[in-house]
Amino acid sequence: YGAYAKKDGACSSQSSPKAEAPAAPQGAAESGGLQTTASPSWPSRSGPLQARCVSANDSNARLRAEKMKEAGSEAFARGDFAAALTAWSEAADLATSSGDGKLWEAARANAALAELRRENWVAVEALTTEVLERNAKHEKARYRRGLAREALGDLNGARNDLIRTLSLNFLNVE
Repeated sequence: YGAYAKKDGACSSQSSPKAEAPAAPQGAAESGGLQTTASPSWPSRSGPLQARCVSANDSNARLRAEKMKEAGSEAFARGDFAAALTAWSEAADLATSSGDGKLWEAARANAALAELRRENWVAVEALTTEVLERNAKHEKARYRRGLAREALGDLNGARNDLIRTLSLNFLNVE
């Protein structure tokens, strides 16, 4: 099998035109990947061709997610928190579609930091709780949720989060 790449909504082999898959119907590849559930108009396929194409699409989504994460960091450094939030939200969506959980966590934790700077405590608590549901040992999310809970008046919740942060890594000086 040659290298497979997405071309006009379908996977195709760059080394052999005979291996080209049929084009997906309009809308089947809206999310940047192939439709994976069976439907009357475009049934699921499995095999090396699909696996290679999905892998290429995942890699493309991951690269786009990394670029969006970097764009968010640049906007944050300029103090443009709204643009940073938009970029990090897009990065999280792309990371999810590529299956990169660590990149998703980083994008969501960064979004929580931007909301923290805007003092949007409800959003900080929601974002960090979302991260902590996937990774209970995420130190920055735990710490930021503790700060948000303190600001919201949930002193017991804040205390628990901050103590848990210290127990995860007592050497972290953030």
